[in-house]
Amino acid sequence: MSYVFPDLIIIALLVLGYMHWSRSLKVKEMAFKAVQRYCRQSEIQMLDDYIALNAFWCKRNPQGKFRAWRSYLFEFTASGNERFQGRIVYLGEKLQFIQLDPVFQAMLEAREQEQKPPTQYH
Repeated sequence: MSYVFPDLIIIALLVLGYMHWSRSLKVKEMAFKAVQRYCRQSEIQMLDDYIALNAFWCKRNPQGKFRAWRSYLFEFTASGNERFQGRIVYLGEKLQFIQLDPVFQAMLEAREQEQKPPTQYH
């Protein structure tokens, strides 16, 4: 009789652990697909077909409910010569943003400036 309560606690913890694990896998798969789609649209190549959990936290969503905040890192290249790092962030199951390496962003802006025709003043 005295073993029933601890057994129920252990079972509840195992169930909660499984629920957290399965939700984490679902969000990671969503993040992976979002990164693949983003890379394809941005004409960059995702490297290693892998994203890694970088940070995990509990934060409130705009409705005030606590949700899991997850940050994943991934690597990409534009030319095949260099590797850059990107980050994708989810709050619960909602994509918050995708961020590319600032060095890569600066390179893109410099290329765009080079390709613009010079402004002529009359």
